[in-house]
Amino acid sequence: MPGPFSVAVLDSDAYLGDALCAMLRDSGVAPVVFYEAAAFLEAHRNGAFDAYVLDATADWPAPGDLERVVAAIRARDGGAVPVFILGRHAAPERAEGLAEVLMRHRVRYVLRPARVSYIATQVGEELARRAGG
Repeated sequence: MPGPFSVAVLDSDAYLGDALCAMLRDSGVAPVVFYEAAAFLEAHRNGAFDAYVLDATADWPAPGDLERVVAAIRARDGGAVPVFILGRHAAPERAEGLAEVLMRHRVRYVLRPARVSYIATQVGEELARRAGG
């Protein structure tokens, strides 16, 4: 029997990142939290996750890193892995850099502030869909 789904959570807000991971863990998912984009990028280079929750406002080392990592995820998985982008733009299609990520790579955008329970539910539903249930 396969182990639980792994979810990478990059959140620059440690409290929210920890709360989301606790909810995911309670639902049988194996989350890994990152508070800095550089740490997430290193882990991403060394392996893949079953889903991603990425903070667009994190301390990405270089402009375009968010799009590059999402493109790499999509190239690896053929578009099957759920990717959620957390952001503070009410109109993300007008946010430079973010609009391109959302349009090109078919990711889900979650406007902050969002309830942690809502994000956890969305991730769980996408993982269940991926698993065929």
